[in-house]
Amino acid sequence: MSRNDAAADRLRQAEASLQYADQRLRETVIRAPFDGVVSRRFVDPGEPVTSMPVTQLVEVQEVGVLELLFSLPQDLLRSVRPGTEVEFEVEGMKGSGGTGKIDVVFPAMDESTRSFRCRVLVDNAEGKYRPGLLARVRAVEEEIKDAVVVPRQAVAETAAGWQVWASGGDGPALQPVRVGAVTEEEVEILEGLKAGDRVLFPGK
Repeated sequence: MSRNDAAADRLRQAEASLQYADQRLRETVIRAPFDGVVSRRFVDPGEPVTSMPVTQLVEVQEVGVLELLFSLPQDLLRSVRPGTEVEFEVEGMKGSGGTGKIDVVFPAMDESTRSFRCRVLVDNAEGKYRPGLLARVRAVEEEIKDAVVVPRQAVAETAAGWQVWASGGDGPALQPVRVGAVTEEEVEILEGLKAGDRVLFPGK
């Protein structure tokens, strides 16, 4: 073998070794098939890992779209369905409120709490939210336009029916009313008051 042939052979071996080393180097880089964040790490830098058996390295979660999972009381089962609008606010984050539509109403009922679970897909393209956050959710059962509503504490349910203290020209007077939708915060007034009437309640 001539000197040139020996040099060419060594060059081919060196190129093969370089290609092998380059391949091994590329194998040290792990890329997820989606955009996300590393939520957990199972190994420390420099710790040896193996492919057989497989060593778990990190946990990656997609955050572009998050699932908002929550439960609602069974009283709302008939009025809540896919497409029902909800309002939510993440606890501990000012200005974190948002809206969405129910994507899935799970069929199973929780017998201990008499509630059913729902899911809303939340757009999180800006990375505002993180998995695991706690949120308050309110389902919009029905939108009533031009409704007359008063604070819940202003209305009392008595033996004579629903009544409210109204401020009239002759002073406060107990006014019977017919109510519609009732929530923990507000009451819809169907008859007995009109828009602009003033009502009285404890603390006011």
